[in-house]
Amino acid sequence: MTRTALPVLLVAAALLVACAANEEQPAGTMIAKGTVTGLSDTHGNVYTSIRPDQYDTLGLKPGNHVHVAFADAALTLVIGLDYTDVPAGQPLAVLHREGLTFAIRNGNFSATHGIAVGTTFTLSTAPKP
Repeated sequence: MTRTALPVLLVAAALLVACAANEEQPAGTMIAKGTVTGLSDTHGNVYTSIRPDQYDTLGLKPGNHVHVAFADAALTLVIGLDYTDVPAGQPLAVLHREGLTFAIRNGNFSATHGIAVGTTFTLSTAPKP
């Protein structure tokens, strides 16, 4: 092996590992556990411990879907960048600049699903319906 071949092989191996880490997981694969960190007073939006720097690692991308399981409720949400990414009355997971947020467009997510600060949840991959 030549002197230049080894660094090239190491770079290629690193790229393969990085690509494998960003592949979509099969539906139903748990990707994270989180906690509700706050609630919107006016709209009942649910703020979570999932931070923006985790979005790519967890595969959270606009247009994809994620399954959210709380102790007493489970639902599949479309992932969006804005509340207008779904029709009025529909729930979604918003990739907000301050962290992952669960909401219902023109509704109250926390009241509808009985969610309080400190509630824990799991996120799992979900196929598009």
